[in-house]
Amino acid sequence: MKLKMSAAAVAFVVISLAAPTITPAATRHQLHRHQYFHRYYHMAMVNYKADANAVFIGGDTIMRFRIGAGGYSPQERAAETQLRLNALVAGNPIFPEDITTEVRGDSAVVLVKGELLFTADPDTTAINDERTPLDLANKWADRMRIILPPLTEMH
Repeated sequence: MKLKMSAAAVAFVVISLAAPTITPAATRHQLHRHQYFHRYYHMAMVNYKADANAVFIGGDTIMRFRIGAGGYSPQERAAETQLRLNALVAGNPIFPEDITTEVRGDSAVVLVKGELLFTADPDTTAINDERTPLDLANKWADRMRIILPPLTEMH
């Protein structure tokens, strides 16, 4: 019995046999890297798109701006705060006593080692159901006193 193969089938078989083989270990490694990249890339993109008005630390949302203030949109406020936060945690260790609050005009601010981190204005205070901007700033500062020191410990 003669086996008839088309020219395309013959070419496929020849190319397949001539192609370099990939070992199962190499395939698993490449697949793992591929899955890892796409899983975390996708998660980052989802977080970025869904939470463009959020501030993250260690992959967790620590604050979400719901309204604009001072001429900045919620997304711009989040981006600026994220930059400040990144700079602060990249420096020297932060201790709870380094995180303070201060009244500035009709707003209150959270400072880390004297550097601005958050601003609580009257509108943000109202949306967060706090009585005064200082109450809100103190609430944020208390949360940062728990979150930031462990992240900046020197081991």
